[in-house]
Amino acid sequence: GFDPLFVGKIRIKIGEGITGTVAKDKQLVSLSRASQDPRYKSFPELQEEKYNSMLSFPITDKKDIYGVINLNSTSMKSFSDDEIYYVSIIANLILTAVKLRRKIASEKNTSVKQA
Repeated sequence: GFDPLFVGKIRIKIGEGITGTVAKDKQLVSLSRASQDPRYKSFPELQEEKYNSMLSFPITDKKDIYGVINLNSTSMKSFSDDEIYYVSIIANLILTAVKLRRKIASEKNTSVKQA
């Protein structure tokens, strides 16, 4: 895996690299040789050069983007329909949790303002 010191610390802009493109377009991207893709952006601190295949999946409700899940593999492979389906389930679970958390936070803020 990636160095834990950098996980969650790297930020990219919407439209930047493969992940940013997925966020912008709200469409998954599956690549067997990610580093060969013109959208690829390297982050040396993650030592990504050891990975070949990449599945980048949006966490979206089709209106808004909440994040992107990236899966990387050292082997050159195409991700199967089953693997993509499993990631879609995870993305939907995350989306549900984020939206529920936002709703609860919004309700708390509303009740505090009314008090």
